[in-house]
Amino acid sequence: MTSWLTFDSGARHHLKIHRNTLSARLRVLEDLLGLDLTRVADQSAAWLALRLHAAGIASPDAGAGSLEDLLASPGAVVWARSQLLPLDPAGIETVRAWLRADTRLPATASALGISAPAARKRLARIERALGRSLLHAPSARHELWLAMRALDAL
Repeated sequence: MTSWLTFDSGARHHLKIHRNTLSARLRVLEDLLGLDLTRVADQSAAWLALRLHAAGIASPDAGAGSLEDLLASPGAVVWARSQLLPLDPAGIETVRAWLRADTRLPATASALGISAPAARKRLARIERALGRSLLHAPSARHELWLAMRALDAL
């Protein structure tokens, strides 16, 4: 799962498996974890859990609090504000619409009342402001979702 959350569809190349094998493995993980990995919210929660576990910060028997508790902590709020600081209000609204649409461009454009190419241009401006790719780097979308959630902006 870490490979897929990091590389998205490129995980099949990273793992050297067929795309159908990757899809089957993801379906098994969804069933085991009770997640819907088509949703950015579930992807982001799984990404954070794996990052915390890899860092030795969280373990299954540690009795860690909920995602909401973690994101409500003062440190998480400071981190979230720093993630969104480079964005103007229009950029934040675009990110909000994009994340609510599970990063689907047509749905984002519809929510914003603009064309898909205009939504893509807005996301490109946001990428420049943040200094990172949104459309090609899953970790960026996970971090933005977590930041928006920490600030109750979703």
